[in-house]
Amino acid sequence: MEAYELISPKTNKPCGVWVCGKCNKVMEHGLAERCCLPCACGKESRNRFEARCTECADADWSERRAKDLEKAELVEWDGESMIFSEEVTGYRDGWFYSPEDLRDYLADEDEEYAVPEFAFVGEKQVRELDIDRAVSEMTEDTYEDAELHVADSDWKALMDAVDTFNAKYRVTYYVHDYSKKVRVSKEVSADPTTAREE
Repeated sequence: MEAYELISPKTNKPCGVWVCGKCNKVMEHGLAERCCLPCACGKESRNRFEARCTECADADWSERRAKDLEKAELVEWDGESMIFSEEVTGYRDGWFYSPEDLRDYLADEDEEYAVPEFAFVGEKQVRELDIDRAVSEMTEDTYEDAELHVADSDWKALMDAVDTFNAKYRVTYYVHDYSKKVRVSKEVSADPTTAREE
C-alpha cells in the first residue's frame, strides 16, 4: 500500500513518522510500505509485517526445513542429547528427550501426526558460575579504572568454593542446531547410505 509521511501542523514539515495508506496505522517507513500488501499469491497477508499469507509462509518454512534436514549430518543418537522436530507442535515446542520419546508423544496425541523420518539434534549448552565475570560486574558503573583488590589467599579460597559449587550445580540446556540429525522413524530409508534398522 502507498504509505505517506505525517506533516507537523505547527511547522508544516515532515515528522519522520509514516502511515499505511490503507489501514492508517502509524509505523516506521519500511513497515508502512509493506503494511497491508497482499501476498504474491493474491491472498491477504497474515500480518502487516510481512507480505505473505499463512499458506505461503508455511510452505516456505517447510521447504527451508527440508533443505536443512537434507544438508544435516546423520548421526547416532548419543543417549543424552535432546532432539527437536519443528513440525510437531504442542506444549513441548518440538523438544524431546529421545527419538523414542518423540514417537511415544505422537502415539499419545489425539491429532494424526506422521512420525517424521528425522529430527535435529540440539546443541548442548552448560552455564556455570563465572566468578571472574561476577567480580568484573562489581566494578561496572563505578568509576574509570576501578578495581577490586583481593588477597591471594582469599581469592584462592573463593575459587575453590566456586569450583565446588560448579561441580554440583550447573544449568544444562539445548539450543537449535540444524547441522545434525537423528533417525526417528522406525522405517528404513530406501537410500542404502542412510539405511539403518532401529
